[in-house]
Amino acid sequence: MAGKVKYSPGNEPVSIKEKLDIFFPKIEEAYPDKVIENINSEHRSWSTRASELAEMLGYENNTKFFAAYGYTLVGGHTKKRSNINAQVQINPEDYVFDNTNVLYKPGEEPERIKKRIDILLPKLSEAYPTKEIRGLSKEHKKWYETIGELRKLLGYENNKAFLAAYGFFLVDGNAEQKLDLNAVVEELKKRYESKPFVGSLKQLKEANPDIAANIQTLNNRSSKEFGKSCISYLLEIGVISSAVGRRPSTDPKKEILTFLKKWEENGEVLFSDINELNKKCDYFKMDSFKHWVKLVYGIPAKDYLMIAGVIKAQ
Repeated sequence: MAGKVKYSPGNEPVSIKEKLDIFFPKIEEAYPDKVIENINSEHRSWSTRASELAEMLGYENNTKFFAAYGYTLVGGHTKKRSNINAQVQINPEDYVFDNTNVLYKPGEEPERIKKRIDILLPKLSEAYPTKEIRGLSKEHKKWYETIGELRKLLGYENNKAFLAAYGFFLVDGNAEQKLDLNAVVEELKKRYESKPFVGSLKQLKEANPDIAANIQTLNNRSSKEFGKSCISYLLEIGVISSAVGRRPSTDPKKEILTFLKKWEENGEVLFSDINELNKKCDYFKMDSFKHWVKLVYGIPAKDYLMIAGVIKAQ
């Protein structure tokens, strides 16, 4: 990739700068003398991430990218980015919108709309930790409909602009369909050929940040493409160990979101207080819920439930 650098150090768009601010502290800790050796063999995911950042910024290769930020890459011949990443590359410039006609920008929403957004965003973060949203209309139809309603109420021109305002990238459905799932699977098989990964799907994505979005797409399309869930398929081909099935503890955030989903499915009934909720709602476990909310959000359960619109403001 030859040509002029798009963004020099200090002039990067916010979305790319955030990625650099996460990436370089790891590099600095591993290579305090600013000389980077054996990155392909010792930190393969970092090398791939460097290639992604270099391409976003317009550098010809990793050597020139690292040099611009004060590092020397030794023996670092540049490899082309894997097709499994290139097919779904996010271009930050595609997510810049003219929001001058938006009625209410983030932080300015009316209370009732804000409550709905405060419920929606944690769900999206849980389902799409990389902030790249794929397969939304198929996998989460109700969320898709909610987003459509909210963006109209707030005055955004489309769902993509609305989600971008709140830090998410809505990837075109056609782009997701171009992703070669077999290439993703083969890459995972290479990485865990000698020792299967032990952990959840979420942990697998966290351990492979360079292809986390593609693992999520694999999860979204696995049933259709392979006839079984992503976890089942990865277990079958030996990428994940059977130990993944033994989950030692409850995921508090997931339990909170599960409750909210059930509450929505049951008509979003507004209760007078937490005690009435506990008496009339058989899927609400008050003691556990109090503990989960305290762990995740650090606030009393009743305050969270008021924000979510489950119980009346007091």
